[in-house]
Amino acid sequence: MLLHLLVESKSQYDDLLNKLERIKSIVSDCSDKKCKLHSHISVIEELHDNIVYIGLDNDFYSTYQEILKKIPLQKILENGILVSMDNA
Repeated sequence: MLLHLLVESKSQYDDLLNKLERIKSIVSDCSDKKCKLHSHISVIEELHDNIVYIGLDNDFYSTYQEILKKIPLQKILENGILVSMDNA
């Protein structure tokens, strides 16, 4: 039975993790080890420890969407961390 049907998601992040578990389950049945999905899942799992999940108010989210058109998310967060360290 689908994991995401069994576990009620508490957040979008939880929902995303449930979907990833479902995809992993489907891919695990794939006997073609050259299938790109196997390597993509490995990459996702390696990145899992470095994922940051946040929620933004609507006003901040629309501003974020505009900034994201010019600056990658990683750079936005890194710059914010550096500014916060300078102000601490």
